[in-house]
Amino acid sequence: MNNENILRVEIEYKDAKVKVEGEYDDVWKSINEFFKKIKETFFPASAIVSVKGKSVPEILVSLRDNGFFNEPKTSKKAYNEIKMLGKTDITPNAVSMALKDLLSRGELRRFKLKNAYVYLAPYIDHTQYENRW
Repeated sequence: MNNENILRVEIEYKDAKVKVEGEYDDVWKSINEFFKKIKETFFPASAIVSVKGKSVPEILVSLRDNGFFNEPKTSKKAYNEIKMLGKTDITPNAVSMALKDLLSRGELRRFKLKNAYVYLAPYIDHTQYENRW
């Protein structure tokens, strides 16, 4: 490994610390795993996702924070989940646009499985799904 291609990252949050060194993909995976542990330890998810008074992006972030996007989800599945939660005044296009907005802000990741794009929490390694589908 060439020294000029090595990425070095050190993060500290409360009692949790991580220091990672390596190529981009390896560092990315390690840092996202660290953030996942931080989230689980210091910001446990609530079991209830409220839709009252929330925008579609806010609902999608709540779903992500409660584990909905820990497995790949299509835009249609996200739309159906939001409708099941009681937000019935939305369109599939509104959900699709909100997902793309969250993708552009780094709140979600998107990749192609079979013939459909799917969305996943950014701290989940999508490569684990490449051989499953």
